[in-house]
Amino acid sequence: MSSGSFGENSNASTEVGIEIPPLHDSQQGYHKLASMMGLFPDVAIFKRFSTLNVKNILYLQAELAHLENDLDLAAQEDALSGDVFRIDFYRSWCTLSNAESLPNGNGQQWKIFLKIREVLQQYSE
Repeated sequence: MSSGSFGENSNASTEVGIEIPPLHDSQQGYHKLASMMGLFPDVAIFKRFSTLNVKNILYLQAELAHLENDLDLAAQEDALSGDVFRIDFYRSWCTLSNAESLPNGNGQQWKIFLKIREVLQQYSE
């Protein structure tokens, strides 16, 4: 760039002959920074928040382990309930997903699984 600072509003050209459009005085802060980074993506620097991302993954992992344990306990309770429908949950997704509408239905296992699905999606991303 020419001998101006980042904040100057001038028609400068780079050493390779690329014309840099002037930044308007109304562009300030993030808007001005984003405009410059848009023009020169190679100089754009972003913090990765690596420690926070790792911590988030660890928390999601712990939450999934807890939910998995809850699901196992709910499945065991359903299997030992003596109720013909609840006993069928382990082999029938349809029965399990409609548990609350069944006589003596206990939808706890399905509710836990839906929560697992939500957290698992976040974890997998």
